[in-house]
Amino acid sequence: MFIAKRRFILKTCGTTTPLQCLKSLLTLVEQYAGFDQVEDIFYSRKNFKRPDLQKKDYRSFDQEVELLNALFLRGHAYCLGSPKRPDCWYLYTLNPIQDVNNNMDLGCHGNSQDEDDIPDQTLEILMHDLDPKVMQLFTKAQSTSATDATEDVNNNMDLGCHGNSQDEDDIPDQTLEILMHDLDPKVMQLFTKAQSTSATDATETSEASRIPRSLKEVSWFGNKWRQEDIETCRTKNYDFTYTFYSKFPS
Repeated sequence: MFIAKRRFILKTCGTTTPLQCLKSLLTLVEQYAGFDQVEDIFYSRKNFKRPDLQKKDYRSFDQEVELLNALFLRGHAYCLGSPKRPDCWYLYTLNPIQDVNNNMDLGCHGNSQDEDDIPDQTLEILMHDLDPKVMQLFTKAQSTSATDATEDVNNNMDLGCHGNSQDEDDIPDQTLEILMHDLDPKVMQLFTKAQSTSATDATETSEASRIPRSLKEVSWFGNKWRQEDIETCRTKNYDFTYTFYSKFPS
């Protein structure tokens, strides 16, 4: 759970039911913070490998969209990547609140020009099909505390100074270079067998808004990770980019 001035982020996994808390959450936000309107919502996830193991109303994205539409007006649902392939990404979002009623007086809690111009971006990296031996580093059987786990991980990673590779000069965008050749390799070099799904959400004023164009020009991470799929969705205020990579050969 992450709470900011005008944003609430809830990350879940497994068979949790995050949409069931929305009514209570909206009530608490109005009661304690005074916010009585939802400007936007982003509900997104990768497709489930075993949807039959999920709780009722979470076994298909269509069911989740029905729950969201019962709470919010003018919601939009997207599927990035082909739903017929093993991997795709689902997204549900809204039109901005000012589109619902252009004459609404939003007061101190609503949008302002200054707030809209503030760069905003989110990066999400999802690793799956991981090597069981590597994953043992994150279990209590292997590491008794977070400190021990961090030490074990560091002992199994040989990253050099910045995780650089010889292919860095092929990256046309400085922002993408920072993203893909500093952060991502440090994550990916830990896993010898894996697949990776990345999702980037950015406003037009964010430096990360240049990433979609650059990602289309980069089909590999270094010389091991091959880009299998990429798709961009442009909403009212955000550009959402989905990419799927697999380790080659795998």
